[in-house]
Amino acid sequence: VKVFDVSEIESFELALKLPVLEDRPFKSVFASAINRYEELVANRGKNGIHTGLFSFDKDSGGLKKGQMTVISAETNGGKTSVAMNFVNAALTAGHGVALFTLEMDRDEICDMLMAMNCQVNRSHFNTGDFTEGEIKSMTVRGSWFSSLKLWIEDAPMMTAAIIRARTLQLVREKQIGLVVVDYIQFVSPE
Repeated sequence: VKVFDVSEIESFELALKLPVLEDRPFKSVFASAINRYEELVANRGKNGIHTGLFSFDKDSGGLKKGQMTVISAETNGGKTSVAMNFVNAALTAGHGVALFTLEMDRDEICDMLMAMNCQVNRSHFNTGDFTEGEIKSMTVRGSWFSSLKLWIEDAPMMTAAIIRARTLQLVREKQIGLVVVDYIQFVSPE
């Protein structure tokens, strides 16, 4: 009869809690990858939400479900403009978007989207000096804008918990295909 010491018993108990090791652990990873490759080929060009940035979309296939893309640059480097291009491309493709912004308010978001989609000079939203063509373009596109599935959260104090709860609600209700957080460094962790 062998007597076991405490460390041997603890080691044995730990081994019982761990899953059994497979002989060929990569086999299931590889099989899953083959299925994924076949799906990529079958859905070539339709796998992600296209951003409107040709080089990015060509190399990445667009923004994919479950992935996180971080845009970083210096102050005034155009991060919000790039993010809004992503939002606009997703909306144009019919995807719902949740936009959490600590950078711009709802009115500024609306102005930016109108400028992008109606060929309106951005400064005209500050001065009211719209041309007749700009007014006509905004009027013609009005019903499209009214139908957009764009949820904007622009509260000055945004927490990670608020973002998570709202995102999960919209995902559960199958409302969105893209979540954008503009200026994540301003989000309070609690």
